[in-house]
Amino acid sequence: MPEQKRTAFPASLRRAHAKLRRHDPSSPPGTDASASACARDEPSSLPKSEHRIALVMNGGVSLAVWMGGVTHELDLLRRASRGDHPDTVPEEEREVFRLWQEVAKKARVEVKIDIISGTSAGGLNGLLMATGIARGSQFLPLRELWRTVASLDELSRKGPSRKALLDGDWFKQQVRGVLSDMLRGAESERVTLFVTATALDGRHRAYEDSAGSDFSARDHRRMYRFRNEPETFRYRDEGTGWELKPWAIRDFTDAHTEVLVTAARATASYPVAFQPVSEHPLLDYRVHPDKELDAPASCVMDGGVLNNAPFAPVLDEITKRRGGPAERVVMFVVPSGGVLADEAVKNRRCDEISMKTAAWSALNYPQEIDFRSGIEDVQFRLEISGPRSRDELLERLLNRGSEEECGMRVAAQALYAEYRRSRVLAVRKRLALSNARVTSLKTADEPPEALLRQILAQKNLVWLPPATERSLIEPGLEKWRWGLTPAERLLQNLLFLLHLLLRRARETDDRENVRLVSDAIRAVNDSLLKVLAINKVVRKQTQWDECPPGPCEEAIKVNDVFTNLSIPSTVGSLVHAAALCFLQTAHGSARLRHWRRPEDVVAAMLWVEVLTQSFAPPARAMEKLAPEFRFLRLGPDHMGPLFKEDWSVDLGAKKLYGLRCYHFAAFLSKEWRGHDFAWGRLDAAHHLLAFLLSGQLDGEDTERRLHKAILRAEDLPGEGEDPTERMRARLKQLREMTDDDVLVQDLPAKSRRNLLRPLGGLRILIQPFVWGYLVYVRWRCRRRLGWWANLRTALLITFVVAAVAVFVLAAITGAVSLVQWLVDHL
Repeated sequence: MPEQKRTAFPASLRRAHAKLRRHDPSSPPGTDASASACARDEPSSLPKSEHRIALVMNGGVSLAVWMGGVTHELDLLRRASRGDHPDTVPEEEREVFRLWQEVAKKARVEVKIDIISGTSAGGLNGLLMATGIARGSQFLPLRELWRTVASLDELSRKGPSRKALLDGDWFKQQVRGVLSDMLRGAESERVTLFVTATALDGRHRAYEDSAGSDFSARDHRRMYRFRNEPETFRYRDEGTGWELKPWAIRDFTDAHTEVLVTAARATASYPVAFQPVSEHPLLDYRVHPDKELDAPASCVMDGGVLNNAPFAPVLDEITKRRGGPAERVVMFVVPSGGVLADEAVKNRRCDEISMKTAAWSALNYPQEIDFRSGIEDVQFRLEISGPRSRDELLERLLNRGSEEECGMRVAAQALYAEYRRSRVLAVRKRLALSNARVTSLKTADEPPEALLRQILAQKNLVWLPPATERSLIEPGLEKWRWGLTPAERLLQNLLFLLHLLLRRARETDDRENVRLVSDAIRAVNDSLLKVLAINKVVRKQTQWDECPPGPCEEAIKVNDVFTNLSIPSTVGSLVHAAALCFLQTAHGSARLRHWRRPEDVVAAMLWVEVLTQSFAPPARAMEKLAPEFRFLRLGPDHMGPLFKEDWSVDLGAKKLYGLRCYHFAAFLSKEWRGHDFAWGRLDAAHHLLAFLLSGQLDGEDTERRLHKAILRAEDLPGEGEDPTERMRARLKQLREMTDDDVLVQDLPAKSRRNLLRPLGGLRILIQPFVWGYLVYVRWRCRRRLGWWANLRTALLITFVVAAVAVFVLAAITGAVSLVQWLVDHL
């Protein structure tokens, strides 16, 4: 195969590179040549501080309406912070929009939402937001959608079938209409969406224990990924050699609307309420189970059955993703209170716990597994993303410079042989995992020492650093021989240093340096994206149809893959370009001036690589570095400054109708859905302001103004002119009502009559029991009702007694007739 030519870079970068090669080391840095080394094809303006939010959206049946309000407010903040004109939102929203612009300006921040993971109701809200982001939509009509789609009257118009109580086709039609009517903007943004579902036919996965015994386990989980990547890369064979080409992934276009509708229908198919759907249209987007397992399409239902808090894909995605100069935030949107109350059995002895309590606990405890494991995963990622040896070494290089280099170089040279050995073991571990037909649950066997020395002694392996320690000083960027994962870590280390430089530039308000470092971060990130694209091809080509017979043959086969793909020259040029860019930026920032060549930068990064990876376990040695991130939980815990009173401050999630009647109540009334949607917006505003304006004295005043503006925009029905007072009156009513009271006193009579519509003909049998239930509730509440209500209660009791008597008489008559028929015919 012909030798791969060097990767093409922007003309400004090539000119700067040429000037640098001719540049006298004694000339002062910061000239035009040095500053242009990180130039990109498009001009850049002074960037704001970016907060990139990765959303995890919980399921919650009718609490989806509350989450719709949260999504609405997040979308307003996102577009206000990037500078959209107020005329792009409806007139009633402009006051809120301008306040968010004021907040963003005060915080000097732009908020972007680039990763969304949702299940059930959260999956539907997340899908709508991701589609709006990807299509550049000006405004998401979430309020109108939830007032319509979440109506039990509309969902049960067709009546029940033998397969489901509610009309799933009508639900799909409404979602399809919203997606089709989204107004397109001129610019779309990068976003990745994950939605979950639960398969009714879970194929098993094979395992092998340490003794070689086989067993299997079923996995009903399903996950689908949709991406909008306007600027990414792919590595492909162009006939004359392998080349990196710009590539765009667009899974949210009009052509994908039907697939997106199917995904929404699948993730929100609540069992019994909606009929399961086939995932066949979603197979191209399914990421769990792995495509290598070749699992066929299944019928799927609500994703919240098994995974109601899908953290894992978000945490994996932020580990893979490196972007511009931004702060990463993982935000968990969950419609429940923050601090849990004590268990009902806390003060009871074991012999005092009833059978009903034990049974109810057994049914509910499994639901905590996915949430608890998700939080534990977040905790683990936070622990490994915090300060560690790598960060300490890099900061010492940045702060002390040449004083640290001598000791690091000597230490790295002493560990170099161990590092090469660790690389061989790590590559073998990765190959074993990617080619395993059965997941092995035993410690990987190391090759015999003689075979390992034989691999290390080979001189022509282009994926393993040379045996001589000289490569730690002169890394030889024309032919990169350190492998792909070390190249990824090297570029990530450069990004870490650049972020430190950016933070210091912002602390000193050095606007020119902020611009310079921001451009460098984007340029180095482009190199990282290209290396990731190459690694994707390598992983695919190292999945053997027939595994090599031994470790040495395996090493040679990997070498052939690297050679055929022209990886040494291609990755070498990418690392060289990133090091050159970093070098010029560091000189412009008056840092690390003793580094004169890109090779000096790469050598220092390789010392860090050797010092931190020489004794890492093989699986850890192949892992990507986890980025730092902040974790925020957004829930309905707080009442905000408008309702900060003794009687209401502890309401928390009880202020929501969606929490009533086993989380189904918001489906029953349009007015209730409007209430929950408004509180979704209010709760989102509270948490977002606490995050953006942390420590500012006027934060509560800003929240008060924003909450009043939101209530004016929602304009909920009620007595009085002031929307705040109308909300206060409704909260007082909710505080005093049980679920039974809400159904009997607050739900309109028409809606109560429609409660049984999904049961179809079975209503005749169930109706007397419902009447009895209503009588019981009214009788229990009689002391709180007036004379007219008590009179209606008496009349209702009379009617129920008569209805029950008729029902019993009909049953007796039917039984007698049946007995007579049997006597006559037997």
